Amino acid sequence: MDDICGAMVQMNDKGIITAWNDSAENILGYTADEVLGTDGIQKIFINNEKDNILNVVETGEVYYSFDSHVLNKAGEVQPVALVTSPLTDSAGSISGITVLISNILLL
Repeated sequence: MDDICGAMVQMNDKGIITAWNDSAENILGYTADEVLGTDGIQKIFINNEKDNILNVVETGEVYYSFDSHVLNKAGEVQPVALVTSPLTDSAGSISGITVLISNILLL
């Protein structure tokens, strides 16, 4: 049931993973130790989703998609829903993003 609420992945403005919850491990197969400090955009996202995620860092606009795909640790393409929001620092500059990933196969 926890996976329906989804994975939470935080990345800095360069796409480096800085936070990873248990649901992210359940949905994507990687432990936090395996992904923290790595390039999450290259590791998890495929095709045009990489550009869509990077666009949030550039524009600050929230990105929603209910027909997305990610790559899990086993190398399988998995259908998901995504909500990507910018993170801002105390000066209001975009410092990273939070990505919520829901396994749509469980919905």
